[in-house]
Parts: sequence; structure tokens; C-alpha cells
Amino acid sequence: MSTRDSFPQFSRLPLELRCLIWFHCLPRRIAEEDIPYTLLDGKRSRQACWPNRTTFKNARVPYVAAVSREARQTVFEWGQHQKSQDDTSLETIWLQPKIDLALHLNWTRRRNHAFYQVYDAYVPGYDETPLVMLIYRARWDYGMRISLVGDVIHPFDVGELMIDTATTTNNSPPSDSEPVASATPSIPITEVQDERAEDIYHIVAFAEDQTIYLTLVAISLHVDKAAALASGLFGLLGDALVQTVDFDDVPRLRQFYKLYNSDPTLKEAEPHVEKLFNVILSGEFHAAVLSWEKKIRWLLQVAAWKRIQKDQPESFGDTNPALVWKPPVPKEQRYMRMDEYMPDEENSWWGEYAGVQTPKVMPQVMARLCDNQCYREERQPEKFGDV
Repeated sequence: MSTRDSFPQFSRLPLELRCLIWFHCLPRRIAEEDIPYTLLDGKRSRQACWPNRTTFKNARVPYVAAVSREARQTVFEWGQHQKSQDDTSLETIWLQPKIDLALHLNWTRRRNHAFYQVYDAYVPGYDETPLVMLIYRARWDYGMRISLVGDVIHPFDVGELMIDTATTTNNSPPSDSEPVASATPSIPITEVQDERAEDIYHIVAFAEDQTIYLTLVAISLHVDKAAALASGLFGLLGDALVQTVDFDDVPRLRQFYKLYNSDPTLKEAEPHVEKLFNVILSGEFHAAVLSWEKKIRWLLQVAAWKRIQKDQPESFGDTNPALVWKPPVPKEQRYMRMDEYMPDEENSWWGEYAGVQTPKVMPQVMARLCDNQCYREERQPEKFGDV
């Protein structure tokens, strides 16, 4: 180590200042409770990555704990081992409730049936799913942001965009055409067996006025450790391996793209990553996410309307609850579709009651740092590409 990389006078600094330096070395992570089943990168362009490696490393005690007893004391002052009873979770994760960016769950019912194989039997009104427990822990136990996979509420197929934006450039303006991933959402409003609807109703019941951070796309970056460290995008010491970015934070997204471009061999080794960046930096992606976000808002509004009818019927006063929609919802209606019923925004009920009891959403792009060079065939998972 050269003298430029060392600071012999560090031990002479006041204790308070040394502890502050150790504190700033701590990673700010997206704390994952479970392993992603697949990356959200479109089945037609799946990246060669085994996300288990990232998840396990992201759940460890921060690197700085190994520097000294003093540094380790700071680490344990701000973090703790969380042991979960959920079958879909890691056995333990290292959690820093006051400084981690969010508590994230990769679980969805679709992945549950294909991989986790828990909660397979549909039980109407059953609350203790991994989704509910994550929301409860994040909100009430730790006071952290709630982070989920967007597919829990409504599908967003980035694979469609991979095809439709094949000629898109990074500087393309937002498109006025109908975005892809635009399936019209619907939701039952009577007691029928619908697992996705159960998830949505649980989110409204347990998250209420919170903001839910929803991951739509995940990109795995197999870049050089030194380059990742120099970028600062994955923590000061490179041990915040999972990060999320607001879908419209283009400057931040371009920083991750720049990191990918720092290794010219990756363009040939992982062209799918280049393709993904072209998508998320395109106007078509921005338009598609905004369209998807409107659908999410509508689904949550229906769920909030149904819940308030049950728990706070007095909030409607003398007004029939069906009349807060255009057109009014018939009493015998079993399902609602977005292209048939929309909130009557002129009705003050939406602002006074539903508006403050409906979660807000923030679409996210996830970036994962992996040092395994998974694009090399001999390092790929045993059954890569089979699902």
C-alpha cells in the first residue's frame, strides 16, 4: 500500500470522528429477504446470472466489521441479524433498519407455485403470506421502505419492450403511441377465488398510506470489482450489491450504464444487458411504465373502496358507495374492469377518504452486482435457461 492509500494519523482522531467515518463506510442496501426466482429481464433475453450469489453476499455483515474492534462496534450499533420464520426467506439477513434503503421481497404467488411451494392452497382471507409479513415487518417492526416485485399487483413484461424497442436509441423522446404491457386490469369485488386480488387487498389493508417501491426490471452487472468500487454505485466498500433506482431517474440510470460500458468485453459477452439498458433509457419504457402505473393506481383504488365500504361505511354518508364510480357500479357486479369503471374524481370522497388510505407506488429498476462472470458458460447455473 502506498502512502497515498494510507492515513497513519487516523488513530489520533477523536473517537467521535472515527466512529462517524466507520458509519459512512456502512453499506446502504436494498435488504432482500429472499432469493429471486428469475431476473426480471424478459424471458427472451435472460441474462446469464445466478442471483443466489448476489443475494447471499448482500445479506452478510458489512465488510468494515473486519477492519478493527472499533469498526465492528459501529457495525453492530447500526445493524442486526434478522432471523425470519418465513419459508421463502433466507435463514438470516443483516439488516440496518435506520440506514438501509428498503426491505425487499422477491416473492410472488406465481413464483411461489413454481419454486417456493408454500402456501399452495388458496385460503380466502388468509393473511400470513410472505407478502403480508414483509409489509408488517418493514412498516411496524423496522420503519423501513416497503419494496416488492411489481408483478405482485399487475404484470409488467419487459420482454415485450425488448422486441418493440429494438431500434430505439438512448435519446428517444417519449412515444405518443399505445405502450406495450398494456393488458386491461380487472379485479373481483365479491368473494371469489383470485390470488392476485388477495395480494392487492392485503397490500391496501397493511400498507395503507405508505409508498410501495415496485421493481419492474432487474439488471445484473458482471463488472470488474475495481470499477464497481470506483463508481460508488454499490456502496463505499462495494458491499451494497443490490440497488434500486426510480424508473425516471435517467442521470442515475446512466451512471449504471456507464459502469457497464467500463468493460468493453461485456458488449460482446452480454449483449442482452446492452439491450436492457437501451430499453430502460428509452421513451417507450417511460411511457409503458406510466401506463402501467395508472393501472396499479386503479387496482389499489378499487381495493381501498371495497375495504372502506366494509370498515368505514359511514364515510359515504347518505351516498350510495356505487355512485363514487363512473358509471355507478351495479349491485350484482362481480368483477370490475378499468375500461368500464373509473373513479368519479369530482366526488370529494376520493380525496377525503380513499386518497389518504390508498398506498402510493414508485416504479423501480434494480441493479445487481455479481463478480461471478456468469456469462461464461462454465459458470452458469446448472439449469440455466430452463425456466
